[in-house]
Amino acid sequence: MSSGGADASLVTNSTIAHGALMATSFVFLFPIGAIFVRFWSLRAHYLMQVINISVLVAGFGLGVFISKGAQLSSPHQIIGLVVFICIWMQALFGITHHLHYKHLRLLGVSHRYFGRAVILLAIANGHLGIQLALQGLDVAWPVAVYWAVAGVMLILYAGLFIYAHVRDRKGKALDGDNENARARDKRGSPYA
Repeated sequence: MSSGGADASLVTNSTIAHGALMATSFVFLFPIGAIFVRFWSLRAHYLMQVINISVLVAGFGLGVFISKGAQLSSPHQIIGLVVFICIWMQALFGITHHLHYKHLRLLGVSHRYFGRAVILLAIANGHLGIQLALQGLDVAWPVAVYWAVAGVMLILYAGLFIYAHVRDRKGKALDGDNENARARDKRGSPYA
């Protein structure tokens, strides 16, 4: 095999690994981390988000490796860089919010909605990445599979948060919010 063939194989393998890591991070792990804070514990949320960011950094590193020598020119690259920066901002917002959630309610709302927006932007960017990787090929099934899996996860995520919202509203109506406040304080989560 010529060195050109080896380089092409390396780029192809790196591209597949980049896509797999980023899709795993944004389609599965970040939404699961958000679900953990609502249904399990703040500690589980922290741990999951540390794992998520580790996967994200590995995937981003591969993206930089794949792009080396190329200018930042495709929408996928530009959006990917924006998402990467936003995730670090989100981590900072989250740490600040979770340390001071009793005093910074607006930051908590911002943390939740900014996180959701970044996840959606990253998932849309995954579509652009698949298109970029398959450029010149007449193959549509990877995009269809990606959106089918992402769609199922988004529906599951939305359904669980609607369930939690309804559960919390019923709890407030039944016990005047005293019991929920005690549960929040015990769990250390503002989302009990």
